[in-house]
Amino acid sequence: MPSFEIPDGPTTVPLMSQSVKGKALRTASVTFTVTNKTDQPLSCRLKAAPQADAQAGWFELQGEKERPFAAAETQKVTVNVAVPADVTPSDFKFRLQAMNVNDPGNDYAESAVATLSVAAPTPPKPGKVWPYLLVAAVLVLIVGGVAALLLGQKPTPPPPVTVQVPDVSSRSLTFAGAQAILEEHGFTVTRIAGPATGKPPETVVSQDPAANAKVATAGEVKVTVDPGVPIPADLRGRQITDVGDRLAQFSTTITALGDNGSTGQIVGFDPPSGVVAKGSPLMVLIHSPGCRSFVCLEGRVSMEQIRAFQAAGGH
Repeated sequence: MPSFEIPDGPTTVPLMSQSVKGKALRTASVTFTVTNKTDQPLSCRLKAAPQADAQAGWFELQGEKERPFAAAETQKVTVNVAVPADVTPSDFKFRLQAMNVNDPGNDYAESAVATLSVAAPTPPKPGKVWPYLLVAAVLVLIVGGVAALLLGQKPTPPPPVTVQVPDVSSRSLTFAGAQAILEEHGFTVTRIAGPATGKPPETVVSQDPAANAKVATAGEVKVTVDPGVPIPADLRGRQITDVGDRLAQFSTTITALGDNGSTGQIVGFDPPSGVVAKGSPLMVLIHSPGCRSFVCLEGRVSMEQIRAFQAAGGH
């Protein structure tokens, strides 16, 4: 069951015409109520999720996109909407999503669908045409005069529009956390398993393009993660002296069991299975029957002690 709840919200959002930095837009502010249903404090990641033909760039949350919620706390979340005035008239929809930062892929809630209705512009009322023709003629003369003055001068092209790539490689994020952030900004994500570095499995170690790089469009980001090291359960039954290379990626200790098995034969591991960080502790359990066994070395021994004991004729 989701930890957060968005119990209500507007279903139809009226838009207002507005000019921002000389650009004609249709704008609105939509407020939702988000509640932490649990009895413990949580961190919540908020996202305006466009539906169908709506565009992610039309929506912006007021305040932090990740914010703390106390146990059973309710907060107001406002989404600012800015739709270009030249968008083809239609109904565009979106939802507000509230995700548990610790498990964004599974623990999240969504609001009801909110609809932005973009109507066709109202045609001007019929009237006298000649004043408009006069204004148009004057504008043509002005533009022609300016063009004559600038003839021979190449116009300065506008600066290219770029998108900044979010930083997901310097924050010890898991792949799931990095994917949620990148997709929230409109990027697609590809997972690459790199070499084990000693960080927890699935920790992001690098990204391409680099953090904060400027790119032309929100395209693909390759995210390299530490895959961790699997416990070598397939080594059960092998001699400990034959598999040192397979154990080199762990901080290995060896416990000898005084039983009736073959001396030095691997019985099992602790932890018994799974994937851990490179360099993690790993206990290897081996057979060591009889009094002249590794038990005489107080039960826990190193690879060097095993080789020395066998060289001296131990079994």
